Amino acid sequence: MFLLFPMFAASFQPEQAPLAPETHIIDDVDSKLDLSTSDTLLDLHRRLVEIESITGNEKKVGRWLASYLEKQNLTVELQEVGIDRFNVFAYPRGERKTQVLVTSHIDTVISTI
Repeated sequence: MFLLFPMFAASFQPEQAPLAPETHIIDDVDSKLDLSTSDTLLDLHRRLVEIESITGNEKKVGRWLASYLEKQNLTVELQEVGIDRFNVFAYPRGERKTQVLVTSHIDTVISTI
């Protein structure tokens, strides 16, 4: 049997060095979001997390998100990936090609820990 005490373990690890110079994203931004934009984003987040969306049961949150995006004058497409499960695509009205892609999950994964 071999035991390694934590105080010993630290001496065997090589020193880590950053891959790039440290930058602070917030310091690099010339301007911050105005209050109304910030409030809108926080409200969107709040509404999304209030809708139960455990994996396999994200139909309701997906439909809500699609409706929200349509109200923002975006063209919305739903891509079915399973029964009552779909990806939500949104882009400027009438323009299917875009130079920006924002991606995220809309389901919630329950921790098994």
